[in-house]
Amino acid sequence: MAVLDGKHYAMLLHKPQGENMFLSSRDSGMTWKPLHIDNTYAVALFAHGKQYWAFGIEIVERQDHGGYSVPLVLHSRDGLRWVHGAKAPTEFTDCSKQGCVLYEGAIADLYGNKPHYLIYPGDISLTSQWATGPVSICTVAGRILCAAAAWSDRLPPRPESDQPIVGGPLYASPVAPPPDCLVCSLTPFPLDAKLLPQIPVKMNDQDQGQRQMLIPGLQSTLLVRYAIQTDGTVDQVDVDGAPLKEIASSVAANVGNWIFEPPRTSVDRKHEIRLVVVCMGAPSNDEATCNVTIPPQTLQ
Repeated sequence: MAVLDGKHYAMLLHKPQGENMFLSSRDSGMTWKPLHIDNTYAVALFAHGKQYWAFGIEIVERQDHGGYSVPLVLHSRDGLRWVHGAKAPTEFTDCSKQGCVLYEGAIADLYGNKPHYLIYPGDISLTSQWATGPVSICTVAGRILCAAAAWSDRLPPRPESDQPIVGGPLYASPVAPPPDCLVCSLTPFPLDAKLLPQIPVKMNDQDQGQRQMLIPGLQSTLLVRYAIQTDGTVDQVDVDGAPLKEIASSVAANVGNWIFEPPRTSVDRKHEIRLVVVCMGAPSNDEATCNVTIPPQTLQ
């Protein structure tokens, strides 16, 4: 949801199947008008500079069942008439009111007539929770990480990545959050790479192409039990199946921050869910990153 003032609201509706839809209100939410824009898949909506702004992808040249995706920037003063905004140089992720992440080391401010870029060291590994200052950028990944940053009108070349291309069992596909969940984020967290076993993966090599080598990594399925309290917050989080106590404590902290619709009775609701944790580090780094996802089969 995005709010321009006390009367003007907009919502972006994510449909389980098909394209998304905008809803707008000019009477403080008493009535809403729907709008669907063909071939657009907006995934983020913000209020910025007295306008609504939406970001995602658009499918172009879709004739005869073809087409391809391009970055999408839309803005509107009323939520009913939308126009295209600045053209991003590449597809992006993790947008906020300050911009969208193009790749590690570059963020694009797409709120003007043309993109403006924030350049920062590519080894900070941004999560979806990030913010910028005049000369810095910070992200939350179990702890706060910050680095120097500078704004530029020119985008530097995308750096060569030393991150592995996974060629094995390390894979987890996220699905919808648990029922009645309002906030169920799963934030990546850092882990000492020395705690992880060595696994074979395929790496990008500019001279030799793909080659196999050993890096620190693991994948594990966890059973997490938790209680939903009468105010919708989570308590009594227990994690079973974690190969390391550091993983168990970080996953418990993640789930402990979840917020649900408050139960309609005074009795706490107890649940359990299976989560998949994948930890992976680069050969030259002492710190690995662990990502947590919800696999297709969950226990309510």
